[in-house]
Amino acid sequence: MEWRCNNRAMEAAAFGGHFDILDFLHRKGLASCTPDVSIKAVAEGHLEILEWLFLHYPEPIQAARLLRIAKRHDLYCVDWLQRTGKAIDYDM
Repeated sequence: MEWRCNNRAMEAAAFGGHFDILDFLHRKGLASCTPDVSIKAVAEGHLEILEWLFLHYPEPIQAARLLRIAKRHDLYCVDWLQRTGKAIDYDM
């Protein structure tokens, strides 16, 4: 059986808070993580997903992208990113 996945599968799982799907895709090497995957988790306030993503894919998120999310969503995940140094500011 051939599995076909792409980064959209990771994004959808992060957006929906589906840890089991993220873990499956990661373990099987079926998709990679882009900053968009983390952004989807932040946008929906899935802190546990965000923590898992940074454990396995420790690429920081640009501060400008976080500001756009913060204007529309709960700041809980954005606050965690700032406190743990996972957000970076390329504009400085």
